Amino acid sequence: MNQFKTSILLISLGFALAACGGGGSSDNGSDNTGSGTGGIGGSGTGGIGGSGTGGTNTDSSTGSVLEKLSTNKTYRAIYDFPNSSGTLRIDSVVQNDAGIITELGDYKITGDIIAKEIAGNKNYAIARISKGIFNYDSNGEIKTTDISKYTNGSYFYFAYTPLVAKRVLPQTKQINCTDVNATQAKLTNGGRLSSYISPSIHNGSITLNPNGDIDVKFTAKSGSDETTFASTMNWVDSFNSYNGYNLLGIVGQQGRSDNIGTFNISDNGTNSLVLGAIYRMPLSNGGNYQGAVSMVCNY
Repeated sequence: MNQFKTSILLISLGFALAACGGGGSSDNGSDNTGSGTGGIGGSGTGGIGGSGTGGTNTDSSTGSVLEKLSTNKTYRAIYDFPNSSGTLRIDSVVQNDAGIITELGDYKITGDIIAKEIAGNKNYAIARISKGIFNYDSNGEIKTTDISKYTNGSYFYFAYTPLVAKRVLPQTKQINCTDVNATQAKLTNGGRLSSYISPSIHNGSITLNPNGDIDVKFTAKSGSDETTFASTMNWVDSFNSYNGYNLLGIVGQQGRSDNIGTFNISDNGTNSLVLGAIYRMPLSNGGNYQGAVSMVCNY
């Protein structure tokens, strides 16, 4: 029997950071959520991946970007890294030759850096970092995390060009996406389960409305399990010194919103939007997994 769960998401104005423990052979990820701006969204109808069982920490990166982000533009990012997760502003982006962003806020990634499922263009970038050393400040102390020590060592980011004006249509319009990039999802709760699965993403869409609200929705599937995510983004004036759409958080769920996921949207040029998400998916076998996805939507 299929296990079906629906997560209803709402705009979150708060910014929370929480520490997470490390050690052992399994990394359970971080436990906090930030707030930021949004942009645009995409939707996906095709599936990507299957119900994979193994990890993919090989010695080379996979995927690519069509074009690197501009060093002269300001971007924002949602992320899940060692010790914290949330949103941040990128004023001078640093990408290596593989298109991997190696500096986000206080985080600098060094060593032999490998990322999987890389995708993006000059407007957005997404990746699952599977190898490298994270250097970051924790309460005034510089800490390092070598993620290759963990069987499920993976961290995620989605960098995007924020919308600077409302996206308003005279009539409500649902837009489906034809370009979906889904990362493998890592196990976050331990146990004798697969360290990674490969969820497929279905029925991704955004809806533009006359009042400027943007509705987003997609379903993640793995075998007979599936979870549907849905939310509405609202425009806010003068939020954190800029106008924009707020970061998507969760309402009506037990625990903090990051236990379900965070979303945002990138401006992708004329009549084109990109929805990006870092989400969590429970399975019927007791496993909890975290993955990332981007969806490009043209209208």
